[in-house]
This record gives sequence, structure tokens and C-alpha cells, in this order.
Amino acid sequence: MKSDIPGLMSERGLDAIMIAGGGVNNPIMTYMTGPARLLRSFYAMKADGTSLLVHNPMERDEAAETGLPCSTFADFKLKDLTRQEQSEVRGEARMMGLILEKLGVKGKVGLYGNIEASRLLMQVEFLKQTMNGIEIALEGDRTIFDVARGTKNESEIEQMKDVGRRSCESLALVRDFLFSCKIERNRLVKSDGKPLKLGDLRSMMRRELIQRGLVESSGTIISMGRDSAVPHNFGNDEQIIEPGKTIVMDVFPGEIGGGYKFDITRTYCVGDVPEEVKKVYDDVLGAQELVLNSLKVDTPARIYQDQTCEFFESRGYRTIRQDDTLQEGYVHGTGHGIGLEVHEKPRLAGPETNSDEIVRGSVFTVEPGLYFPSRGIGVRIEDIVYARPEGKFEVLVDFPRELSPVWRA
Repeated sequence: MKSDIPGLMSERGLDAIMIAGGGVNNPIMTYMTGPARLLRSFYAMKADGTSLLVHNPMERDEAAETGLPCSTFADFKLKDLTRQEQSEVRGEARMMGLILEKLGVKGKVGLYGNIEASRLLMQVEFLKQTMNGIEIALEGDRTIFDVARGTKNESEIEQMKDVGRRSCESLALVRDFLFSCKIERNRLVKSDGKPLKLGDLRSMMRRELIQRGLVESSGTIISMGRDSAVPHNFGNDEQIIEPGKTIVMDVFPGEIGGGYKFDITRTYCVGDVPEEVKKVYDDVLGAQELVLNSLKVDTPARIYQDQTCEFFESRGYRTIRQDDTLQEGYVHGTGHGIGLEVHEKPRLAGPETNSDEIVRGSVFTVEPGLYFPSRGIGVRIEDIVYARPEGKFEVLVDFPRELSPVWRA
């Protein structure tokens, strides 16, 4: 949690942290400053909590809304620094040094954010050469922000639940529209008699999300048949929806302007459900229920991947544990953390190098799936789970898990 950061800094010997880049598409900046829509900014904080947000003068109103101590690039004479150095990169680096100097920082500094790698490396080298008493610290696989963001407080959970409710309202409307369409000549048709395409559902989903103050993180997966059997295939908008084929809807939006994400997947089949589709669906649902009922706090996250693989293997399916080049069967991890990004810690995947744990405050998905491109069958069911402070587990938003809801056409 955010309140853990001073302690984590102390544990790792960090005297200060600095976050570079804007507040848009920069989750670590958002984490520390809130969803301020700053295009360029620098945030520094000492271990004692003293902090400073430095921003473009044009964005002073957005910066003021954070409630943090603020200064502008002009206050630090960034234009003069750039002119003196004949370089924007070195000019910014000098300003970064001056920010640390103003806060009285000496010692190890953790550097984070979304600056392009080559630019950041140049700035780090420049800081090393020009800043006496400052060392840019390197962290391993789990930075202080990976650890802090790996657990959520009640305020964050309420925000995620709210995003979840709005996401599920949108999904329900799209689902209901899908199942309201009639079948004619082995295809679905809308009320105007035109065939229903995947793009119609995607456009509807986008509209419904926007009306509820949400925006797609990178799109919405709505795929059918063979494409539904490739987990990250977003689907072909021109594909006409046919009965009897699996339709995967994976919805993972976030709040407009930056903020918390949600992630839910449902698989549907319109019309008469083929027996092979029903069997695959029932086995995926069984795997999800097994994991949901087995969760315990203070356990390695990767054991749930092993559990899912064992379940599928016992039913005759191939899994990624047996073959990491697998393209048919169970081909991905059981879940992932979620928060300001769709994919965060902890990661419910199998490698022994994964040291993530399920602890009180963890928020993560449980999303087993089975995929058979050669048979045109793909099934995934995904929900978000919260490990409550008392050690119990809660599905954040309870949404029906039905392959084929009551037929209404």
C-alpha cells in the first residue's frame, strides 16, 4: 500500500525517490500524485515524506489539484539550463539535480517513471557526473512500487469496485443485445435485418463504457471461433456472428484521465450449444471454482498455476506446464494482479523464479481458459478477487457466469 513506501525506502536504503514523466499513462506518478493530467512533470520525495512536484507552468491548475507542494519548470529556469547545455536531455537532468538539491537530498535515489530508455540512461549518467553525494540506486525484480502496489487499501478497493460495477453494466447490455438478435440462415441478424458483426458489439461496448466514465485500456477483446482460441486476439470486426461458436468478451477498462482498472472475461455461445463446447466450458468453470475455493493468504502465487494445470491435465488436456510452446489446451497463467495497470503483482504463474505471494490486500484475477484453434473453440472465464484484511477472499463484482443465458429471440 502507499503507506508502506517510507518503510520500503528505509529497508532498501533509499534517501529519496524521483518519478519522471507525465501523469498520463504513468502509473507510478498517478500512484503518488493522484490522477492529475500532467503531460510533463517530476516528483521527488524524501524518506521523511518531504516532497515536491515540478510541472509545466501551463499545467499549474492540474498540479494544484494534487494538494502537493509544487514548483514549475520556470522556477528552476529549465530554458536557461537547456540553453547552457545545448541539450534538452542534459537540461532536464540538471533540473532533476536541482530538485534533489532543493529538498536537501544526499545518498541513494530511486528513479522511476516512463521516460524513454535512452533518454533516461543519458540523464542518469549526467547526474552521476555532476551531482556530488547522489547515487542512483538500482532495484531488482520487485521495486518498492511493485511491492507497495501489490496490496490495496479500502479506498482503492472501493474505486476498483466502482469501476467494476460500471464495466459489468456495459458488459450486461452488450450481452443482452447479443442474445436478443435472431438467427436467420445460420447467422445472427439485428432488428433491421442486417447481419450482426463483432464490430457492432465492440462499438456498443465502447459507447457504453464512455457513457459511464470509462475508457478502454488498449481495446476490448471480442473474438469468435478460431480467434477466440488465441487468448490475445482482439477479434475481426467484420466477422458475422454465427450460432454455435464461442465468443470471448474480455473487458479491461479504466477510469477516464487515469486511475484504477477492472478486468472481466465471459464466454458466450448463441443458439444450440455443441456438446464439445459445453464440455470445454464446464471444465474451465470447474478450474476457476477450484482455485477460488482453494485460495489462502500467505501462499506462493504460483501454486495456483500448478493447481490449474493439474486439474486440466487430469481431464486429458495439455498444459503450458508440460510444453511452454503449447498453442492448444491451457496456454497461459492463472491470473495477475491489477490496479492502476491491468497487469501488476502478484502474478499467478508457474516459474520457480516467481516469488510473488498472495497476502492480505492482494487484488488479482483468476482466469483459467482452454483454447483449440484447430477446432474453433476458445473459452476463458475471469474474475477479480480481493484478499481481505481478515484473510477471507471476495470476488469484487459478482457477474453471472453463463455460457448461454436464457434465449430471448
